[in-house]
Amino acid sequence: MNVWAGIERSDRRRLGLTALGIAVGTVAMRIPSLPEPAWYYDDGVFTTVAWAMSKGIPLYAGVYDLQPPGIYWLYRLLLALGAREHHFVVQIAATIAVVATALLTFEIARRWMPTRLAALAGSLAGFALSLPTLDGNFLNVEVAALPFFLVSLLVAFSRPVLATFVSGALFGAALAIRPSFAIDGLVLLVPLLTMERRLARMLLTGAGLVAALATVVSALWVQGSLAAYLAIVVPSDHAYALQANGGTFAPLLVRLAALGMVAAVGLAMAKSLPGRLVALWLPASLAGASLTPLEYTHYSHEAIPSLAFAIALGASRLHWRWFIPPAAAVALVVCAE
Repeated sequence: MNVWAGIERSDRRRLGLTALGIAVGTVAMRIPSLPEPAWYYDDGVFTTVAWAMSKGIPLYAGVYDLQPPGIYWLYRLLLALGAREHHFVVQIAATIAVVATALLTFEIARRWMPTRLAALAGSLAGFALSLPTLDGNFLNVEVAALPFFLVSLLVAFSRPVLATFVSGALFGAALAIRPSFAIDGLVLLVPLLTMERRLARMLLTGAGLVAALATVVSALWVQGSLAAYLAIVVPSDHAYALQANGGTFAPLLVRLAALGMVAAVGLAMAKSLPGRLVALWLPASLAGASLTPLEYTHYSHEAIPSLAFAIALGASRLHWRWFIPPAAAVALVVCAE
């Protein structure tokens, strides 16, 4: 009994040190961005809208931008922490979000991969989300939503059925920041349909999602913003997506159909749970990231964790060599570009 306890403690220590290494490496990559001044357009818009809200001006009805409310609520919190005078508060928040994304990618991957390959997945996510050439030095909606979505996915694999309510609620929080994660959320079907008590899990996940979205709607109503959101923002988002796809949704439907076929073939061929996970997660995240295919590099952030997971899973078929991590990093950047 003591021998097993010792091995368990040793494993925990090894996993803890690996997670610490991923976190430290990600922070080290992001150090040059911490003193970066506020110059990016989205940073300015989010901060300005949050400042107006802090003065009692209702969101959407009094001050307008077309993003969902979650990002403005987050920036209002950052303003309360001093972001108006010190932009490094925003950069620290971005760093926390990216480190959390890297660690959650590692935590998801280690369920089915050796620690070395799971560490590769987490490190790849932290690396790609920190590259300035991929807009990794900004706190945008994708980076802000990713930790909520990844915790939702991780909790969905929990054995306690009641935990799936939390999974659904966190999924709703991600949607309140970046609605395109609704497509990424298809990957939640893998744990929901794989583990026992499937009906109870799906019902509780749905209940958590409804509770989270009801909370968002209620908050908008209390702030006097709900009517303006429905009357102005929703049609604006529809027009934005239409324009981004060249004035017709035909290209979007073609992309969704093609990625749907890729997912169907992948699921049919997958012989393991991680295989099914990547077969659904990767096409879904690529679909979500390309709903509005404009030349904004930060859109790729939505698909970075699934790409990192897929590359690490592919590397599990190779005999480990020193060049695998740098080759995987290059492959991830190429995929993102």
